[in-house]
Amino acid sequence: MAKKVKTPGRKNQSKITKGAAILAVSSFFSYAFGLLRDRLLAGKFGAGESLDVYQASFLIPDLVLNIFLAGALASAIVPVLSDLLQSKEKKELNDTVSFLINAVLIIISIISLVCFILMPWLVLITAPGFVGEKRELLIATSRIMLLSPVIFGLSNLLGGVLISYKKFVAYSFSPVLYNAGIIVGILFLADRYGVIGVAYGTVFGALLHLSIRLVSVIRSKMRYRFITKPVPKPAVRSLKLMLPRILGLIAWQGNLWVFTFVGSTLQEGSVGIFNLARNFQSLPVSLIGISLATAVFPFLSSDFAKKREKSFMSDFIHSFKKIIFLTLPASFALALLSTSIISLFLGTGKFSAEAVAVTAGVLAIFSFVVPFESVNHLLSRTYYARHNTLVPVIISFGAMGINIALCFALTRYMGIYGLPLAFLIASIVQTFTLVIVLNKAFIRLHLSKMLGYTLRVLVPTISMAGVIAVILNYFPLRDTLLSRFFQLSTASILGFSIYLIIAYVLKIEEVHYVVAYIKKWQRKFVSQ
Repeated sequence: MAKKVKTPGRKNQSKITKGAAILAVSSFFSYAFGLLRDRLLAGKFGAGESLDVYQASFLIPDLVLNIFLAGALASAIVPVLSDLLQSKEKKELNDTVSFLINAVLIIISIISLVCFILMPWLVLITAPGFVGEKRELLIATSRIMLLSPVIFGLSNLLGGVLISYKKFVAYSFSPVLYNAGIIVGILFLADRYGVIGVAYGTVFGALLHLSIRLVSVIRSKMRYRFITKPVPKPAVRSLKLMLPRILGLIAWQGNLWVFTFVGSTLQEGSVGIFNLARNFQSLPVSLIGISLATAVFPFLSSDFAKKREKSFMSDFIHSFKKIIFLTLPASFALALLSTSIISLFLGTGKFSAEAVAVTAGVLAIFSFVVPFESVNHLLSRTYYARHNTLVPVIISFGAMGINIALCFALTRYMGIYGLPLAFLIASIVQTFTLVIVLNKAFIRLHLSKMLGYTLRVLVPTISMAGVIAVILNYFPLRDTLLSRFFQLSTASILGFSIYLIIAYVLKIEEVHYVVAYIKKWQRKFVSQ
């Protein structure tokens, strides 16, 4: 029997898993608050004008945030700061971060002011289906939301600093505070000010998002000073890496724009319904895909900086397997349980039974995006770690083109259901293209092993899906909160148990991480 060779990648795996666990736990709490937020929104406003306006009001501020520096900088700064941390250039690191903070605040503030003035014309492009008072409300709400890009610009930059230092706690729990701020707006301001009050709560949440990261960066002993020139060389490298990433975020904003644009021309409530379904679909993506991709990112960057290709590949494969092992069953379960989930969490107040049915249908299609979108986060960061942000951008633009064309084509025949289907097809194309180009041009991937592993995981996944389908058939959903909870919890627990058992029998190695985690918490419970 061949002796196992210890590599730096193997040593990294426990650290990556620990970092991903912190990010996943924080994502869980963030989405728990997010579900409460969505339930309060659905109950307060229903699937109508106010919910549509609130969801659409994010488009212009997010466009400002993502296109103009901030959203791209978090990804571009990590490889550069990782190099500086390796070389222990403390002053150069402080100067680089200080310069970028000043650049972000100045540029985003100017762009936000311009958008504030031009907002009456901008909403004509983003939501042409909104007219009269609905358009005026969108203008007012979007103007309030323009405070958030400035706040998030600084917060996202500080988040990149924290990732470089491998400090995941403050980075990951900031979204929890953000959702808490929105909830404050719904509970205490919505009755008096309507959707405008929720917008103020959103800005308050953004301030909370920034505060926890700011405190953590200060504690890391990074020193800020007002510097605009001379421009530090590492900052120039970050900006060069960032420019293609900005184009990639433009592609993503193009997707969001077409969803809002097309949704605003469909039946009233379509924009709100689409975004509510998307929030549920993005839960496993954040818990699993983004958490693992974010946790492994600084390790991949460090591996590349030290020219450790074996460690790089080990870290990549380790994360890929975990993502596939967790997202495949999550996507099937989400599709089958979509009606139970939407009924339980949103079926309240003014959110009608028809709205529940439509949202569940959109979520069912959306759920199959989960593994592809999750893997895309890992693949993109694999490119970024190798100081290449251009290739994933070109591919994302191609995927955006496919998505936009399909959105217009499919909604003509399928209505709102065409939107998630278009996104699913575009995501599949993007995933396979990222893999093929990465394998041919940058690093040799073990494609046959990756495909074989995915097919092995499909076996327990399909078995789990069969169990859930049987449970849904024998315990039909009734219009009571207890019935919804019973059906959802029973199907989830039994389905996941079957999945783990069959995965264990098939000797899928990732199941041991889950079993070890369960045993760890079982021992803690018994000892108490």
